[in-house]
Amino acid sequence: NAQLNLSAGQMPDGIWIQFESAQAYEDMREVLYQNISDSDGTDAVVIYIKKPKAIKVLPPNLQVCANEQLKRRLSDVFGPENVRLKIKTNENV
Repeated sequence: NAQLNLSAGQMPDGIWIQFESAQAYEDMREVLYQNISDSDGTDAVVIYIKKPKAIKVLPPNLQVCANEQLKRRLSDVFGPENVRLKIKTNENV
């Protein structure tokens, strides 16, 4: 249950799913895992708990390919207002 407090500059890239509470996340955790199980990649799955504010990054074995297809699938389950895709933009090298 590693919960992190991150500043805006430290927010990990990947797919973000928001839940009202830790209990709401626990209730839907298996459904979430089923919906991401076939998406292999290197992007984080980030759980955002609204009350109390908390962020949990799922372990590397649950990383996904964060793309529009996965976002749509998760939006259908958790609601489009609760799913965000945050991917790296081109950074100056």
